[in-house]
Amino acid sequence: MPIVPNPLDAELKEEEKTVPYSEDEIKYCGYLQSRLESARTLRNQNHDEFDGMSYTMYYQANNMRANSYIMPKKNREDVSFTTGTTRQALFAYLGTMYGLNLDAEVKCFGRDNNQQIQVGQSIEDAIFQANELDHDDEKKILRQYELFVQGTVFVQDNWIERYRTEKTGFDAKKWDGKLSSASWNTKLTKVYAGPCREVIPGINVYLGRITEFHTSNQPYIFTVDFKTYDEAKSIYGEWERWKYVTKKVRYWSKEVPQTLYNNNWRLENTQENVVEEVIYRDKWSNEYMIILNGVLMMPIGFPLPWDHDGYDIEGQVYEIINPSFAYGGSMVKRMKVAQDLEDEFWRLMILKTQKSFQPPRGNTSGQVLTGKIFWPAKITPGLTPDMVPKLDGVGDLGPTNSEVQMLDKLKQNLKDNSIPNLNQNPAEGGNQSATEIMQLKQQADTLMAMAVFSCSMLEKKLTALRLPIILEHQFDPIDQVADVAKMKISDMFSSISRNMNIPGKGNGRRITKLSKSIPSSKDIAMEEKKQSKSEGQPVKINYLNPDALKQTKLTWYYEINPREKDSSERSRTIFSQMMNDATKFFMNDLNLQYFEERFSDAWSLNPDKAFVKQSQQQMGMGGQPLPGQPSASPQGSPPQQTQQPKVNQLMNKSNVQVPAQPMGVR
Repeated sequence: MPIVPNPLDAELKEEEKTVPYSEDEIKYCGYLQSRLESARTLRNQNHDEFDGMSYTMYYQANNMRANSYIMPKKNREDVSFTTGTTRQALFAYLGTMYGLNLDAEVKCFGRDNNQQIQVGQSIEDAIFQANELDHDDEKKILRQYELFVQGTVFVQDNWIERYRTEKTGFDAKKWDGKLSSASWNTKLTKVYAGPCREVIPGINVYLGRITEFHTSNQPYIFTVDFKTYDEAKSIYGEWERWKYVTKKVRYWSKEVPQTLYNNNWRLENTQENVVEEVIYRDKWSNEYMIILNGVLMMPIGFPLPWDHDGYDIEGQVYEIINPSFAYGGSMVKRMKVAQDLEDEFWRLMILKTQKSFQPPRGNTSGQVLTGKIFWPAKITPGLTPDMVPKLDGVGDLGPTNSEVQMLDKLKQNLKDNSIPNLNQNPAEGGNQSATEIMQLKQQADTLMAMAVFSCSMLEKKLTALRLPIILEHQFDPIDQVADVAKMKISDMFSSISRNMNIPGKGNGRRITKLSKSIPSSKDIAMEEKKQSKSEGQPVKINYLNPDALKQTKLTWYYEINPREKDSSERSRTIFSQMMNDATKFFMNDLNLQYFEERFSDAWSLNPDKAFVKQSQQQMGMGGQPLPGQPSASPQGSPPQQTQQPKVNQLMNKSNVQVPAQPMGVR
């Protein structure tokens, strides 16, 4: 029963003003409240999949283990200790994922099922550019951390616009210290507009059906967040019903049911001056609702505020617990038993070591003694050694060899469930060959397979979620310009740019320009040549008609090919091995320009500066052959082979030995 305050309180009378809901809204309040409470009750029940815990308890337990939480002592003589192996394994996994390239390849097909290569490349570049502006590399680590720790991660992606308050008409550097002279003009300026991914803690996500494995098939989803009253006011302060959002739970002078309609219901317990923000989504009925401290802020039946189908949230599990269960098992959960066994054995070993230094003793002296009598140089009169005898004659032996061996076995068992053991002796000379590295890496591949798969599936889902957001917003005109030649106003669009390897030309930049009129191929080639000269690097330009792109029925496919980043040590070693095999079997058939580009990618070099072009290599100043190069063959004689020295030169650069990395995935 809620606390009944003084009915004469003036603030209470003000709070007793009910939100002017219509009859339909009152019914809708009951409908929403029943759905919210049903999802909350089901999730908060104890489940076998959570080891007999509720999801909230399971979530908190995983966080504690991931952070190597040390339990407080229950008794003074207890040992508080944890090895932290779970956290070490967690960051080893994250380090391995960071070394992988998980960017999605976007493929586009038209109605005739013909692949639109240029369109796919442009959209892929648009997604890559949006990820860069969204600082997605750091956010990727955050969502992978949540995935490994909790076994399930939920990521939201929406188009957002950020504004900053600008103050003009005042120079703070020249202020004379007089208050009367300090004045300025204030305005809001847009500083960012684009998609934004955010990890929503699983504890803040409520699913409509806990037995539905796929997040996209949930009957409804709602999320909960808590904001200070002032923060919420800055967002919703201009909304019509903001005046009904109270700073605390609404009380009544008489007992009334706790309902949304009476505005005295909360999904979770909140403190005063805190606003509980509940966002409800139902893709099947196309409904969206924001509830602030129990107040419905939008009209009933409000549609989802995005044009694409589905939710703005995607989920991914790490280990499948049950195909009919929405949540997954975590790496932390899998290591739980092994970690507890090792920690317990360590605690016992520490206790035994302490016992060997300070064994338990009796006291037959008839005096009250403390442990200080055993301090160095301490003199205690009236005592003989037999008055404080040891109670355990073998207590000073400390840990035995068998106990140490058992501890090693427990540690190895924990590593077998987390980090593969790659600390083997390297080849003679201190370095490992590519074959040895590959054999060691195969041990890691088996254990890391599910981790790579789950992270790849997550990136694939998020790419599919981001693409319609970009098509919906980024391909709209940003301004209009006057075309004097054609005597009309034309739309101006933003361009898309990405630094990458241009086939046959080396590292450069690929640009996608949006225009309702597409230039001819000849004009595009001239534009590429002009801009390449201006920038001093190869430039590839694609043109897209945004209207045609939105109106055409297209089918999109996404592929994730997990591979190590081109500049990683393992990639360089693999490249070296590939060059060894290629020159051994296909010496005369190699395309040196292609291998120069691959070499440049692996070592992050500019191929135009790193390699001399064939024409420059064969001819010196004034058309004379360079030293060491063969002269031109007489007419009718077979051309001389000039590729082998160049191949050997490339091999000398690429055939390097590198030490083995701690972990890796092929």
